[in-house]
Amino acid sequence: MQITKGFKYRIYPNLEQQKLLNHQFFIYNQAYNISLDLQKKQIQINKNLDKSQRTYLTAVQLDNKVKEILRQRELAFKSVVTQQARINLLRALKDKTKGLHKI
Repeated sequence: MQITKGFKYRIYPNLEQQKLLNHQFFIYNQAYNISLDLQKKQIQINKNLDKSQRTYLTAVQLDNKVKEILRQRELAFKSVVTQQARINLLRALKDKTKGLHKI
């Protein structure tokens, strides 16, 4: 039997910390949307191909493309934020496709 405890924390950031948090939230949002756009393009390219000919971006390739786009937009970011956005996007897409198969 496994017991999981949950904790809630409340933070009170000062103005500078709030600005940094908002910036990281913005970068995460941008990275997530860029990743989603890249995945959509890849699906469109692959939809008319035979299953054996389909290719998808690897995690490293996706991360590199997202970082390149963020650099082009001249946004300061941390790699961990872009990686977490990719992980959450892939998890969301996986959950979405599971739901489609149940219909």
